[in-house]
Amino acid sequence: MVEKGNGAWLRWGTELRRLRERAGKTQDQLGRSVGISRQLIGAFENGTRTPKAEHCDILDRELATGGTLRQLWSELSDTDELSEGFRGVLRMERVARRIREYHPILIPGLLQVPDYSRTLISARQVGIPSERIEAVVKARSERLEAVLPESPALWFVVDEVVITRPIGDRRIMRDQLQHIEKLMSSGKVRLQVIPNDIGHHPGLCTPFRIFELPTGTLLHMENTFGGQSFREAEKVNRMLSLFGALQAEAYPPRRSIDLIRTALSELK
Repeated sequence: MVEKGNGAWLRWGTELRRLRERAGKTQDQLGRSVGISRQLIGAFENGTRTPKAEHCDILDRELATGGTLRQLWSELSDTDELSEGFRGVLRMERVARRIREYHPILIPGLLQVPDYSRTLISARQVGIPSERIEAVVKARSERLEAVLPESPALWFVVDEVVITRPIGDRRIMRDQLQHIEKLMSSGKVRLQVIPNDIGHHPGLCTPFRIFELPTGTLLHMENTFGGQSFREAEKVNRMLSLFGALQAEAYPPRRSIDLIRTALSELK
């Protein structure tokens, strides 16, 4: 049975073949010179096997590419490990005029520092190679940097447990809260915290985001497999009303930042 190639890695394999042929080497000759079987070289070129970072480095050295294969590998790794749903969210974030987000248990993705994000991804994806985890962490941690130049209005509501329950260790949580405190103090984002002493509030549901896009307003509901998006006015308006109710239950931004500073003082 013929194996089917992966479109993204076939691109890498095609570049490997071009560089190999430019160097005047057969698959067998190249494989022998770098300690990789001819069969694996062929699988790389056909896109049926995914190379590792160390493969790129030894092939770049042997073929004198100046790092071409490693650079292409890095570019493909940034997107290959991301679900189509997550790539869609990234695109919406970059064109949105306003983003509203509620999360009941975690720091919203746009606000996560790398170590916080890495802790979550590693816990969820046991056994995944470290380079793949790092590709996802990189994509997630660079999200806000890509969004801020467009100056959208960013407004978040979270439950108090989000800022009081440690993720990873105390240092990671301290770095994470310091990052949020800096963003709030600079006016780049608004965040409100719903206090724990409210026994029942309109949220208590899955995380959701509302994007105001040039083409209209879109609702994105999160779940374990990425989430689902809706444009129907009835659903969007229902969640806009819910977000407003959550804001009413939460502390105002100034009181919320004080709460974050108190949580920070307890982590020192």
